[in-house]
Amino acid sequence: MKPNALKALRVAATLSILAGASGLLIAGTDLATKTIIEQNRIANIKKNLSKVFPDADFGDGVKLSGDDYLTDYYPASLTDGEDGRVYACSGTNQFGGVSILIGVYSDFTLGKMVVLENTESYGSTLQSNYLDKYDAANDGASREEALYDVNCGATYGATLVRDMVLEAVSHYKEGK
Repeated sequence: MKPNALKALRVAATLSILAGASGLLIAGTDLATKTIIEQNRIANIKKNLSKVFPDADFGDGVKLSGDDYLTDYYPASLTDGEDGRVYACSGTNQFGGVSILIGVYSDFTLGKMVVLENTESYGSTLQSNYLDKYDAANDGASREEALYDVNCGATYGATLVRDMVLEAVSHYKEGK
């Protein structure tokens, strides 16, 4: 075998070993941190549930799958005898992602919304021109009107949030 070919073979073997070791290290780190990340996500949700329905007792979360945006929901027993659910929703588009908690009353009217994460490139526009308008609405009809008004300078983000909320209401209406 030629000396250059042997040298190239050694370099290739060394690089292959390094690539394999790097892959194992990345996979191991992912396995080790996946549960911690999920625990932190759930802790963040539980910490913010009372912001959606301040005077409610919450049941255990129900993990959801098969929906576009819904990740879990938490049944809520409100002090005035009414019931509802708080849905955790998460979605992405070409401009970033948004994670929210949305309250839905048992008569399917909308409750408060809490933003858990907003990584949209127009995130501040989305917050000030869409989400803050929704927060300022005091009743179900005003909230629904604010929900559908997505012309805010961050239309893709507003549409994403609207679609998440509509999916939550639809899920509740279907009795799932």
